[in-house]
Amino acid sequence: MRVSRNILGCTCNFIGVRILFIALFPALLPAISTAAEDEGGRLLLLKELRLDISSPLGITQTGCVVVTRQGDFHIERRVQKLPSQVATKTIDEGSMTGEQLASLKRSLDAAEIRALMGRQTLRTSTESDRLEQVDLQIYQDGRVQHAGYVIWHGDSPQSQMDALYPQQAREERASKAALDPIVLVIDGLKGKSIAQGETSQRDCQ
Repeated sequence: MRVSRNILGCTCNFIGVRILFIALFPALLPAISTAAEDEGGRLLLLKELRLDISSPLGITQTGCVVVTRQGDFHIERRVQKLPSQVATKTIDEGSMTGEQLASLKRSLDAAEIRALMGRQTLRTSTESDRLEQVDLQIYQDGRVQHAGYVIWHGDSPQSQMDALYPQQAREERASKAALDPIVLVIDGLKGKSIAQGETSQRDCQ
């Protein structure tokens, strides 16, 4: 079975239950980019990929969330469940409460998050049927700062990320631990379902 999907801007072909994984986010981007776009007064842009095609009934989930400095948010999610070759897309928009927004801003400014900005995420190419990847872009002072992680699982003990890149694997898992609280808050946002073509300017472009 061959399934073709577009994942966060990359087209990936699923053959059976295997995928040739190439990191989807620009892992070697500098931690701080000058002349960052600040469209619509963005506070952050979060992109996520979770994939498990270790069985014929695997699932692929991608997500993109934009949060503005005023607390408005735009969420796009795609889910594909094998053996279906069609992904379901949903779009939600809404606004955070003042307390939620203030808490999120404090979290983004925490020392452990700032420490991630200078780290290069692991970039590799390997056969994998389970992976998780997060890219968080924080817009501050006309610049965009990147933090993220990628964790993947090989099909044998010798091809596991921890076996091939032990030091980098520890760093990826530490980054995940630091970012998980922020990701959980953002993933927990609930908004109003929006039809495609009726979204605001708070999109994921």
